[in-house]
This record gives sequence, structure tokens and C-alpha cells, in this order.
Amino acid sequence: MRIRFGSFVIALVAVEIIIGLWIFFAPTKLGGSSTYAVTSGVSMQPLLYKNDLAIVRARSTYRVGDVVLYNSAVLGKPVLHRIILVQNGHYYFKGDNNNFVDPGYATRSELVGKLWIHVPELGAAVSWLGQPLHTGLLAGFAGMFVVLAGGKPRRRRRRGGHHGGAVVPPSRPTRTEEQSWLRKEEILDTRTALRTEIGEEAHR
Repeated sequence: MRIRFGSFVIALVAVEIIIGLWIFFAPTKLGGSSTYAVTSGVSMQPLLYKNDLAIVRARSTYRVGDVVLYNSAVLGKPVLHRIILVQNGHYYFKGDNNNFVDPGYATRSELVGKLWIHVPELGAAVSWLGQPLHTGLLAGFAGMFVVLAGGKPRRRRRRGGHHGGAVVPPSRPTRTEEQSWLRKEEILDTRTALRTEIGEEAHR
């Protein structure tokens, strides 16, 4: 009972950890609260470099100094820069390594999320996996590995001195062993006959 209770507790903790990781790291497209972006260019150096992985999460409020991913209506693409001014519901941005302010401004609805975590040089791998062909190849290799690994029969090693209560039948003696036993029986019979003759002569 103790072993089962311990296994249940471990399984429960594992489930809670998985749920927690899902809540924090699941992408918004799958119902989570995190957005993943791969950085490009040099506008946010030395904080961010090309091919870094940036994870952003939506916030209730955004302040000056926050690094935020927003959809730029002027540039027509998402931009990850720092807020330098908030005025009349308009957010103005600038890259840390730029000497100019981003063109135009962003409204509250265009803000995607604040920078939460960034992992250097991981963006290239994420971009590679994000391509359908590469994802299909990786899934195919993983499936082949599972099939090949599961198809190999496992050999059980027998431990000497213990057969789990099973009776092991005796092996059939070889021809050489049979001849040896016959010779031993003939020698014993000869010795018995000689002893009998010697005893009879002694009584005469």
C-alpha cells in the first residue's frame, strides 16, 4: 500500500508540473499564454542578437522601459523593441542599438506581449523545426526509432541456482557416458564374483 501511495503522489506531482509548464510555456496558438519569436538584425544589441529565441507574454499594463513585441502597422511585421513613451494610449518604441525612433506608434490592441525569457542562439533551431518538411522528417525518424527499438526481442537472463520452483528434467546421457557407466558396473560385478569365490574356498 505504501508503494502504491508513493507512486500515486509522484504521478500527481508530475501532472502538476506538466500543467504548470503548459500554462507558462504553451504557445497562444494552442491555447497557452506565450508567444515565441526569433530575433533578427542588430537593433536590440547587446540585449538580443540575431537568431535568439524570445518568449513574450501578454500583460495587463505596459510601461516605459518594457521590451515589448508589437505588430507594426508601418513596417507590416512584428517588432521587438523597447517602449520609450506612452501618450494618449499610443506606445512609441525604439531599438536599444538604434539612433532613431520606430516609425509611427502602436495602440494597445497591437501589443503582443512583454519580453519574459530569451535564449541565445536557439531561434535558428526553432525556425528549422518550424518548417513542415523538417518537422515531418524529424517525426518520421522518431517513429522509425520507436518501431525498431520495440521490435527487438528481449532476452531474459537466467540466474543460476534458482528456477522459480520449476522442475528441470535431467539431460539424456551421452554415448560415452553410457559406456563409462557400463564399464564401472562390469568391474564391480567382477570384484563381487572374485570375493564370492575366495569366500567359498575359505570355507572348504
